[in-house]
Amino acid sequence: MKRRQDLENQADMWAKSIQLREYIDAVEIANSNKPLSEESREQLVKWLSWAREHADRIDPLKTHAPFEDNSQ
Repeated sequence: MKRRQDLENQADMWAKSIQLREYIDAVEIANSNKPLSEESREQLVKWLSWAREHADRIDPLKTHAPFEDNSQ
């Protein structure tokens, strides 16, 4: 039962990480041609980096092999 729940949770987090990456890419594209101030551009770059790191953090394929037992 726990293995099944873990699998479903991992699949959910993987799907969420994909959704986040798509959104992050859309934010980047939407702002790529906007006339932003240097400060706004720096904030955007920092936010994009932070957001991509978060998407990687919740992606089970980036954090560990899903078939490994991580209960130890």
